[in-house]
Amino acid sequence: MYKDYGIYILCGGNSSRMGKDKATFKLNETSFLENIRVNLNLKKNDIILVSDKPEHRLDGYQTIKDINRNCGPLGGIVTSLNHTTKKINLILSCDIPFINSESLEFIEKNINLNADLNIPIVEGRLMPLIGFYSKKSLEVFQNQLSNKILKLMLAIEKFEVNKISIPTNLHKNFSNINSLEDLKKMTQ
Repeated sequence: MYKDYGIYILCGGNSSRMGKDKATFKLNETSFLENIRVNLNLKKNDIILVSDKPEHRLDGYQTIKDINRNCGPLGGIVTSLNHTTKKINLILSCDIPFINSESLEFIEKNINLNADLNIPIVEGRLMPLIGFYSKKSLEVFQNQLSNKILKLMLAIEKFEVNKISIPTNLHKNFSNINSLEDLKKMTQ
């Protein structure tokens, strides 16, 4: 199982569908961000938050400024890969409060170190904001950003991607919460 990687959580989105900041949104009295950290058995100093919002300067977490404001997840990925010294990096969005160590271990066991990206597939859909990104992918992502091609899926098409099929019993753990309705469905 591969363990030597950086961990970045993208927190800089506008949360427009949610109507509230997702990183600090509470689920069972705990923020989405803290749910992710606890569920993955991580220490605060294991994680680097990517955001330029002051409310994401949270006690105990290292936060780096998103150098590509208003460029969506692609901008956050470029910021993360620019910052890292690791060959492989786990990049997560802040809206996946159900992710847990069992899910991460499943991905780790299936990493292909020769692939540019290792991304889970849930119900036929790529989940690129719960993925392992190689440092060597930075140049292609930067080119996409420079050319104002901000759709992450278009950038991903340019890479050798190890697509990791997630077993049905783990699907819920990979759910991203974009709205209060999504949250209601997941907690019923």
